[in-house]
Amino acid sequence: MKHNLKYQAAAGRIIRQIFSLLKGKRILAFKNKKQLDRFIETTITTLGGVAACKGYHGFPSAACISVNEELAHAPANDYEFEEGDILTVDIVVGVPDEDGVLWHADAARTYLYAKNPRKYPEEVYLIWAAEHAFKAGVSKVRAGIHTSAIGSAIENAVAMTGMANVEHYMGHAIGKEIHESPYIFNYLEYGKQEHQVVLKEGDIICIEPLLIDSYTSETVIGNDGLTILGTGISSHYENTVLVTKDGFKILT
Repeated sequence: MKHNLKYQAAAGRIIRQIFSLLKGKRILAFKNKKQLDRFIETTITTLGGVAACKGYHGFPSAACISVNEELAHAPANDYEFEEGDILTVDIVVGVPDEDGVLWHADAARTYLYAKNPRKYPEEVYLIWAAEHAFKAGVSKVRAGIHTSAIGSAIENAVAMTGMANVEHYMGHAIGKEIHESPYIFNYLEYGKQEHQVVLKEGDIICIEPLLIDSYTSETVIGNDGLTILGTGISSHYENTVLVTKDGFKILT
């Protein structure tokens, strides 16, 4: 994997700024997916980035905006947000270097679309559970660890929440390409070679637990050929993370 910290950190700052603009009840300013997607794309461009999701394998939107049972990869459409919806915004930003090569950062947050969050304790808990699982995983990051330590920590954290851990989608390294090796699994399967990659100082990875409020983590692809659908409402928490000698730095 090849990285460029200067430009990937810049991409991460753009994503972080967008999330700060959507935090809390600010998300209520947007009435539908397309309006939110236009805001995200305009903000990325204004801040000097490129909305890297758009056109990626034919994806039509600047961001993945997944609502309720949509686990991930849902494009923007005319869906009108409703009180009590739970929606995930997954953004990839590229920032060009001097040669025009894009270097990427990737992150996701799940929001509750509600005027009074106290009316939706299950949704609030699910959102917390995904962030809790991320924090458990990232706490293991430092140069010299196996990626299996991250997956094991996430798996144990999710098990304690009672949510279903989606194991067949996972984190990844990131650089010139959005998805690079090694992949960062959200569980540990002993003896699997791909779980035993050793992280090095300077590596840049994405850690992203995906949880479903269900007894099963089974998913299907929707009729649009893009959207991943779960068996219950879902939550997704992701950050781009720099591996350091003694720990980590979150870039998004």
